[in-house]
Amino acid sequence: MRSTNSSRSTAADSATTTVALLHDLHDDEAARASFERAIALWTKAFGPEHAEIAGSLVALAELDILAGSFVSARERLRRALQLLETADAGARIEHASAVRMLAEVELELGDTAAATTAIERALAELGTRPERAGRLAKARLVHAQILWAKGDRQAALAAAEYGRTHCPERADACAELDAALRRWRRAPAGGGEAP
Repeated sequence: MRSTNSSRSTAADSATTTVALLHDLHDDEAARASFERAIALWTKAFGPEHAEIAGSLVALAELDILAGSFVSARERLRRALQLLETADAGARIEHASAVRMLAEVELELGDTAAATTAIERALAELGTRPERAGRLAKARLVHAQILWAKGDRQAALAAAEYGRTHCPERADACAELDAALRRWRRAPAGGGEAP
């Protein structure tokens, strides 16, 4: 017979799987409700400080970003990062991705200093390991966007070019880096908005 915690864990896993499907089907309200349910299940099964809650918080933050609710996204990401910092080493790549997302949110909120701190942390955590190349390319794109927002055109172009050079061909970030480079190279010398 299964323990109660095992049943709750299975239910939370099922809710997370359901959420991914709903999000892919563009039913963000159903996805949001499912992520919130997953958090409730994980909390009930393991307590409010368990690292498994972080994944659902990050997913809710993604939905907040899509809805333009950057303050809410920042709070969810900060909470997820608190939980992930106590997690095992296997969660480090998730941690780095959440830090990269936090950098994007800080940039959207106009806090380039906080965005810079976060992206430098994400880049350091990701390192240069080949299995992290796609995530690293995305982080390099965010780094270039932050530099562009700060008005450092040359550094932004160099960061984007470096990111593109080291980008695995099938990573979504490659196309985004290419697009940023095209726009930035055509931008007037005074700069312009980050893509």
